[in-house]
Amino acid sequence: MNRIFSLISGLLFFYCVSAFPCRFTVREVGFSNVVPQFYHLYCYVDNRTEAGIISAFNQISFTYFIDTNVKGKVIYRDQVSNLHPAKSFQEWEHEEFPSVILVSPNETSIVFPLPPNKSGIRSLVEQIIQSGTRDQILQAAIQTYGVVLLVEGKDSAENRRASSAIRLAIERIKDKIPEMPKPVNELPRAITLSYQDRDQEKILLWSLTGKTELGEGPFAIVLYGRGRQIGPLIEGNQITTGNLVNTLSLIGADCECGLDRSTMLGTMIPLKWDQSMQADLVKQLGFDPESPMIKNEISQILSKTPAFPGQDVSEDPLLGYTEFTVAFESDSAMESVEVSANSIDSNVPESSAVTPPIWLSLIIVILLGLAILNSGILVFLRNRKNS
Repeated sequence: MNRIFSLISGLLFFYCVSAFPCRFTVREVGFSNVVPQFYHLYCYVDNRTEAGIISAFNQISFTYFIDTNVKGKVIYRDQVSNLHPAKSFQEWEHEEFPSVILVSPNETSIVFPLPPNKSGIRSLVEQIIQSGTRDQILQAAIQTYGVVLLVEGKDSAENRRASSAIRLAIERIKDKIPEMPKPVNELPRAITLSYQDRDQEKILLWSLTGKTELGEGPFAIVLYGRGRQIGPLIEGNQITTGNLVNTLSLIGADCECGLDRSTMLGTMIPLKWDQSMQADLVKQLGFDPESPMIKNEISQILSKTPAFPGQDVSEDPLLGYTEFTVAFESDSAMESVEVSANSIDSNVPESSAVTPPIWLSLIIVILLGLAILNSGILVFLRNRKNS
């Protein structure tokens, strides 16, 4: 009899662990670097390039790229055809030689002339990993629910309309946060980049759009976690309160809500993430997302979540980086998004729902209590018999 009750207790415990919601939200998963996404800074040189400049690039890039998601490498011109970076080089081969090309995880690239001295190289490397707007984004991502970056366009009226839509979206998210699996105290933060300051954030904007030349209209991007983008680039008239609320809602969703992995592992911006930022994050979350145990748990969760429809196995985010595009068809294109612990999409089958009904939870608790009570009675009777 004792063995039977022990078996029942074990099965009930297993069911509780598997049936109740994941203990991580999409926001928290976004802080874990379980699938690293690297930018590559290739320095293309030839036999006419000064050895001192090549040495300076190697030394400075190695030093500055510690605690970043950027890697530097020198490539000699006669080696280009035998290396993977040949594609990015061919796109910019009309540029002056030597050149420095920054390649994103999705293989878009941006080119710079190789500075002629150490101070120039140092300045370029610093611009690649850090900027004023990026500092604001990362600080807000750690301290708040998430970030809405508004990049203003040339038209003042369009900018005001977009800013108003963002403000209203944040107010609406305020009402939804208490319903989420893990409410966040601080509301999303809006950060605005003026049209005049676009050139100062050229690298950031390229990393988010994949373009070096941008249109004159405003656009908005939602970011979360470790500088990750979630949802599509929202441009012009698509910057509506509804579209923003739907995208922001994804950040607070349960990590087993039915979202595909690519959404939870959005594109990262090139950034520096040092120990002080990690320590601040641990205080905010109450756990370390870079802990091997936590990363292993998140990895297991992601391995069970669906991949993006039509995605090839070789492009699985748990094996390597993958990029996808989502477009809004209308203001209500994502109205099916739900932010409760039960589901994030009305189309998710019942069998994949995360949270069981309340009555089932109560039955489980009662059965567990009876199993524990039975164990206690058996121990008491055995001790009494021995006495």
